[in-house]
Amino acid sequence: MSDTAILQIIGFIIAITVHEAAHAFVAYKCGDTTAYDEGRVSLNPINHVDPFGTVILPVMLLIMNSPFMFGWAKPVPVDPRNLNDPKTDEYWISLAGPLSNFALAAIFGGIVRMLMGYGDGMVKSGVLSIETAILMLKFSAAVISVNLVLGIFNLIPIPPLDGFNVIRSMLPDEIYENLYIPPGIGFLMFIVLMSAGVTDSIISTFYMPLYNLLIGR
Repeated sequence: MSDTAILQIIGFIIAITVHEAAHAFVAYKCGDTTAYDEGRVSLNPINHVDPFGTVILPVMLLIMNSPFMFGWAKPVPVDPRNLNDPKTDEYWISLAGPLSNFALAAIFGGIVRMLMGYGDGMVKSGVLSIETAILMLKFSAAVISVNLVLGIFNLIPIPPLDGFNVIRSMLPDEIYENLYIPPGIGFLMFIVLMSAGVTDSIISTFYMPLYNLLIGR
């Protein structure tokens, strides 16, 4: 396995962990302790692993030489009956995951900008070795890449992805309360879209402009 693939896997584990912990934390702040009680407000990746979305799918994408690595973790349980304002809270709980990924990408984008701007001076002054600086650049690029992909991917509006609940919670109350697509149907829709290359096309549309913005190109 290449160094790039290893860094992508590490970045992916960080990304899904922060993503799910953000969902759980916002749900907790909105009044529902279900995820908190199950240990999901945690940065321990083991607490969030989904066998297919976290392990099998990313490995398949690596084997297939997919241009992007994406997937998901075990869904965070939310009991709407415990929420202070179910519709508004669902919006923020759903959006918290992708937003956390974009925030993480922005943080590591700042690291890339710092290294590109001051890396030479830091190496010459002995603050960093050239090997450490290169490794930090590669790792930061991997974290940015995976988090952008995960954030964009999860905003695709099909269940069980976050984008579906974000859009659903923005609809009029009557539609919001009655709009339901079984997870199995949503998963089938996802497989069809992925097989047809639609997910890659959606990600590609937004990925490079965001990536270039974050690293200052």
